[in-house]
Amino acid sequence: MKNPSTNPAPKQKRTPNIKDSDYPLLFAAASDRLKVILTIAKLTGARSSEFESIRPLEDKKFFISGTKETATRGRGRTIQLYDETEASQLRSAIHTFHAHLQNTNLKDYIGALRKELDKTSKSIWPRRKPVTYSTFRHQN
Repeated sequence: MKNPSTNPAPKQKRTPNIKDSDYPLLFAAASDRLKVILTIAKLTGARSSEFESIRPLEDKKFFISGTKETATRGRGRTIQLYDETEASQLRSAIHTFHAHLQNTNLKDYIGALRKELDKTSKSIWPRRKPVTYSTFRHQN
């Protein structure tokens, strides 16, 4: 038996990574509305609670208003995409996302898509941990 006061803390659970070669499989299996979310998550790395705040700026720049805001951290940030095709895809995905939100609550909509993403990733990779929005957050 180990002494609990000297026992090291367990490692923090990590979100699974998704290989670049696996992303097309997930995208192909996704519904149209899930494809919008996957595009936004992959290209921006934003939190799901930040999706609604993403705004296109000039050229290939986008502004993301942070949701974990305090006086010293979490303020909005500007990202720049270097590929015009990706910037165009992101602009289109943002526009479609806002159109989908017209008649629904953000939390409910994201929650429904979170369940759909879980189900879709489990159908493709039954033995892996399911893919989450945060999978894309730390992968760029």
